[in-house]
Amino acid sequence: MIEITPVAILDNQTLEPLFESVSPMVVDVRESTKITKFTVENGTVRSDHAVVSPVEISIDFVLTGDLAVAFEEIHAAFRELRIVAIQTREKLYPSMIIESLPHGESADTADTVRGALQLIEWKEAEPDIGTLPERKVNKKRQSDTKKTNKKAEEPENTTKKSAAAEVFDGGLDAVKKFFGSGG
Repeated sequence: MIEITPVAILDNQTLEPLFESVSPMVVDVRESTKITKFTVENGTVRSDHAVVSPVEISIDFVLTGDLAVAFEEIHAAFRELRIVAIQTREKLYPSMIIESLPHGESADTADTVRGALQLIEWKEAEPDIGTLPERKVNKKRQSDTKKTNKKAEEPENTTKKSAAAEVFDGGLDAVKKFFGSGG
């Protein structure tokens, strides 16, 4: 007999099952790519670049057992922005985060709660760190971020302000000082 991999919500680090009382009923996975399109001089449409969109997964589920405890487990993961992995029958989708958690209750099914998890792939931005040629930056000391792992800090502005700027920035005290009025 063929073994079927069950659909499961897993801890992203350990791949241990989470939310034991969740019974996934329907899972929809959406993987998409946005192809850029532009019109050239002769009127034809061309494309030369693609942007891969984050994976989106929707899981319709039923909660059974101790409903308050079961729902609180899922709700806590939602509030804490916990990164999870989703195992479908075909593939493991790591680094997913719960984007929304709609749920409903019915008098017809008093011992269960039905809900839907909307998850989206979590991709953290990684800053580019390295050395740029000095001609590519405004200030030469900002060309190397590798040593400090950050941008060079701007020095404090030591330029002398005009009298008008001092009056504007300083308010009434600056006006009195400017016109020599002591009091």
